[in-house]
Order: sequence, then structure tokens, then C-alpha cells
Amino acid sequence: MRLSFWGKVGALGSIASVVGLMLYILNPTQEQPSNKTTGANSPIVNAGGNVSIVSGGFSDQEKFNPNYNDISFINQLIEINSTAYFIGHQKWDTGITQDAIEGNLAVQDIYLDATVQLAHLYYPPMTFGPDIDEYFRTKVNQKLARFRTLYKTLSSRLGSMETMIASSDGRDYLEAKIKEMVKHVADNNSQLDYANWEKRWEAAKSQ
Repeated sequence: MRLSFWGKVGALGSIASVVGLMLYILNPTQEQPSNKTTGANSPIVNAGGNVSIVSGGFSDQEKFNPNYNDISFINQLIEINSTAYFIGHQKWDTGITQDAIEGNLAVQDIYLDATVQLAHLYYPPMTFGPDIDEYFRTKVNQKLARFRTLYKTLSSRLGSMETMIASSDGRDYLEAKIKEMVKHVADNNSQLDYANWEKRWEAAKSQ
């Protein structure tokens, strides 16, 4: 799937957030501004610029009835992945290790948003605790422990291939989680062909 010119321009704008993301990863205890809305209903903006309202006012899990027939967001994940890799390649293709690290973290950030959206749409409240965003952010930081250690202790050798590879640990965790969640939906919707979806997901990385 090819991105439009303006779509790519918009995608490039998110590269600017990578520096802030790296600071958070290297210092995960520092307070970060939240983009979440409090209250029973929180708006989630998807990749197409549309806003969906995710209800948070359930008193018990029985009141949660996910619409597994609505797979519009799952289909949008293909475009989201294409955009993520377009952004990543702006850094990876320079051949500079520090840029490659930033590319990995940029893709990770997009995958994090997608994972949180999937959790909101298809899983009962409290499956991932009271704060879904914080749950997955914590998981990513745990996965990046090796990277943080290498980044801080090998500052004089940032060209290290090991450091660059370690910076993809959070991204790889989230990609596996996205696939797991889509498989969960496919198991509840016979119209969703997971094998075909996964092929499209992988193909989007080179489009």
C-alpha cells in the first residue's frame, strides 16, 4: 500500500518525537505528559484520523461485549505498519547506528499505540489493569532493560551492533502482542482470515 505524499509528510513529523521517547526509555521513572482523557469515555484517534469513543464505565466484565465483527481497525493495522516502516526507514537507511536505534524506537512508539487500541476494542476492562497504556509501557521498558544498560555503559561505543539490536526488543515484543491480539479476534470471527492478514502485515513492511 503506497502512502500519499501528504501521508508521508505527516508520518515524517512523528520522527521528531523519537528524542523524547529515548529520554523516557533511558529514564523511565520520569513523569511524562499524558494524552489520555479522563472520564467514562476516552477518545482514541486511529491511523485514519477518525475518533472512536472507548467506554470505560463498565461495572463488570459481563457488560463488555466486543464487536468481533467490526474489524475495521484490524484492517487499518496494515496501513499503520506500512507507515511505521516508512518512518523507520528514514533512519535505518542512513547506515548510522544511532539513527537505526531511533528508527527502532519510532516504530515501537507506533506499535504501542496500536496495541493499546486493540486492547481497548477487543478485551474486557481490567484485562491489562486499570491503565492499559501504562501496562504496555511498563512491559516495553522491561523488554528494553538490556538496551538501557548497553546504551549507558557503552556510550563510547554507540556503533555497537549489540546496542542497535537491543533497541528493537520493545518493538519486537509489541509486534508479537499485536499479532496475538489479532489472532484472538480471528478466533472469534470466522470471516477474519488470520493467515492472510499476517501475510499482508509482513508485506506492508516493504511497501
